[in-house]
Amino acid sequence: VIGDSDKLRVGEWVIAIGSPLGENLARTVTQGIVSAKGRANVGLADYEDFIQTDAAINPGNSGGPLVNIQGELVGINTAIASRTGGFEGIGFAVPSTMARKVMTSLIENGTVTRGYLGVSIQDVDENIAKAMGLQKPEGALVGTVVAGGPAAGAGLKTGDVIVGFNGKKVKGSVPLRNSIAALAPGTAVKIDLLRDGKPLQRSLSLGRQPSAEAAGEAVSAKPANSSLGFSASALTLERARSLGISPTAGKVVVTAVLESSNAWGAGLRRGDLILAINRKPVESFTGYTAAVSGIKKGELLFLLVERRGNKIYFAFNL
Repeated sequence: VIGDSDKLRVGEWVIAIGSPLGENLARTVTQGIVSAKGRANVGLADYEDFIQTDAAINPGNSGGPLVNIQGELVGINTAIASRTGGFEGIGFAVPSTMARKVMTSLIENGTVTRGYLGVSIQDVDENIAKAMGLQKPEGALVGTVVAGGPAAGAGLKTGDVIVGFNGKKVKGSVPLRNSIAALAPGTAVKIDLLRDGKPLQRSLSLGRQPSAEAAGEAVSAKPANSSLGFSASALTLERARSLGISPTAGKVVVTAVLESSNAWGAGLRRGDLILAINRKPVESFTGYTAAVSGIKKGELLFLLVERRGNKIYFAFNL
């Protein structure tokens, strides 16, 4: 019987079944509790919403059921977090609600279909909330809005903060991404957002999630400007070639980031194109120099950058 993982509570007893270390130990049963729900950013999959449990899970358990004490399937054992390769009390299982949707899609369509909004989103941390004048760090901040996508058609813009999705509060980018992906293409949805602090609502129909393209990460180096934590310059043809990015007239590019700096900790990387500083567009290197010259140590720097075609916000103290 497939149970409802949404009804699981932290602290509830669960049982893991599998074949740890091979078929010789098939049908092994271990017990534990639900340690946490909604675990994401674990680095195991594109869409993460794991149940965390301390029921013993070892290599060979993957794909086995995680059941509640009523014998209902509430998860699929998937992975562990370990420094030794063996079980250390941190196991992860895919929730049954997510597994059911994938199963249904495979049966009905022969492939997994996911809803698509057509934006890149990120969490709103305390620095970003402060820089944008938000009351608290919550919601999902819109970076890139894909031209021709559902979001663009509904009028969403870079810098919008999505705070509600189909009547439910949006706590962060990962829950929103999972909620969108769980819906079928063509589903009508309502989005509540903040734009320059003003509440707005948009209605749209989700598109079909396209296949993702892999991309590498830029390499860092010690910057010339240690007060900022990074250095930047005008994007010349030669510099664009050396960084492996497309040359664009008038752009300013990050040439290096000091790994011990707040800029590095916030996520800024070599090769990022600086589009705006403290919400003011940067249209030339002269404009960039003027924008950063008046910023003092300890003040908040709020950047909008472009990385491999995606727009991303960073906020950090100098």
